[in-house]
Amino acid sequence: MSVTKLFVISGPSGVGKDTIINHLKSRDKNWYFVVTATTRSIREGEKDGKDYLFLTHDQFQAMLDRDQFLENAEVYGNRYGVPVSQVDIAKHSNRHAILKIDVQGALTIKSKFNDAILIFVQPESIDQLISRLTTRNSENKTELESRISKASYEMDQIEHFDYIVTNNDNEIVESVEMIDKIISTH
Repeated sequence: MSVTKLFVISGPSGVGKDTIINHLKSRDKNWYFVVTATTRSIREGEKDGKDYLFLTHDQFQAMLDRDQFLENAEVYGNRYGVPVSQVDIAKHSNRHAILKIDVQGALTIKSKFNDAILIFVQPESIDQLISRLTTRNSENKTELESRISKASYEMDQIEHFDYIVTNNDNEIVESVEMIDKIISTH
């Protein structure tokens, strides 16, 4: 591989992006999985530096002030950003950079890097998405309603993506295979 490419895996909250990423990581490909920075609280089972770079608001602002993010946004009351240093690691190791970010961030990346490849992961149906969000119990009622409301906006942005992968319940392996093939053929 001669040039590092940016692959952005995106879609509404609860569609299975984390599960897909975990499956892709286990495939032992020569890819670099970018770790996003966030100010949100760490969830049970997450590890700092592996799942996210967990920062205080002051730390995040300091990085922002030094222009150290490719893109950043406030999402559900927390800050998220893709550190430039993470993509630099991919470039220096001659690997493709795999980013998992929200739809807004994906569109920002595409506006800055026209050659970025955007992959939209969609649910089989909005009802399936609501069911996933409800059963994972990681948000309070207000946050849950906000995520469901935002999902319809995010689904409307699908036309801006290069590839669309439908992640059906009990078919995660097929979704992972499709995304693996997309990345591997570039």
